[in-house]
Amino acid sequence: MWGDKLDWLVSKVAPLLTSSPAHIRRVIDGAIQRCVSVTKYSWDYEGRLKAPVMLLRPILTLCSLADDDFGLSKFCERIEAIHVLEGDHSQILGNLDTSKYINEFLGNEKVEKS
Repeated sequence: MWGDKLDWLVSKVAPLLTSSPAHIRRVIDGAIQRCVSVTKYSWDYEGRLKAPVMLLRPILTLCSLADDDFGLSKFCERIEAIHVLEGDHSQILGNLDTSKYINEFLGNEKVEKS
């Protein structure tokens, strides 16, 4: 039954993409299987991470979460810093503040250009 639905979806998407139908089928099937796994996963919250954690979060997100820490406190005992950066998840990778916050968190000295 799933195979028939997947074949139908691939037949609709394949003409729009340059990848082979077999590749598209594997990608879609893998994405669906991961989504199913995530919905079935259960965390007991008893074995929380004890190491210090820093969250770098973008201003622009696809979803709105009530928690400022994106629910990270459920999994971590020591959230040492939460920094909100301009852009979305992809754009913060190019933000200079991202590397500054990471270096500060790790205790690295500022490296001057020579």
